[in-house]
Formats: sequence, structure tokens, C-alpha cells
Amino acid sequence: MAKTVKLGQVVQDSITGFEGKVTGRTEYLYGCVQVLVQPQRLDEKGEVPKAVWIDEPQVCIVNAAAAPTAEPRHGPRDTMGMGRQHPE
Repeated sequence: MAKTVKLGQVVQDSITGFEGKVTGRTEYLYGCVQVLVQPQRLDEKGEVPKAVWIDEPQVCIVNAAAAPTAEPRHGPRDTMGMGRQHPE
């Protein structure tokens, strides 16, 4: 069974050792599932490092506590001009 990494969990890339909190997750129609990992520490210059997309099977969960679930704060997509039905 494939693991499902949840938003808010702390993970580590099993190949590079890159570690951070999962801030995004995407599933592709015919491909892999990836998670967006945001480091939780500043770099050598005191700046926030960029987040990195990593294939989900490649990460190990370091801290299983996940972000609490919440209702989206935006309306349905058609209120943003997407998903409208075109007249025929």
C-alpha cells in the first residue's frame, strides 16, 4: 500500500537528506505524486530557502503530526471565472 504524506508533516528526502514541512501535494493523471517540502530553518545568509518538489515515495516521515484540516476560504471555482458553462 502506498503511503500518503499529509500537509504539515515534517519529512526528509531519503536520497539527499533535504528536510522540511510539507506545504503542498500534487497528483498527476498519469504520473507520480509529489510533495512540496519547505525547509524550516534559514540558510547561511539568514534567508528562507526555496521549497522543493519531491516524489512522495522518496520521502520519509520525520514528524507525523499533520496540519489541521480547514474549510477553504474561497468560493466555488466558477466565482473566479473558471468552470463556467459556455452557451451553445
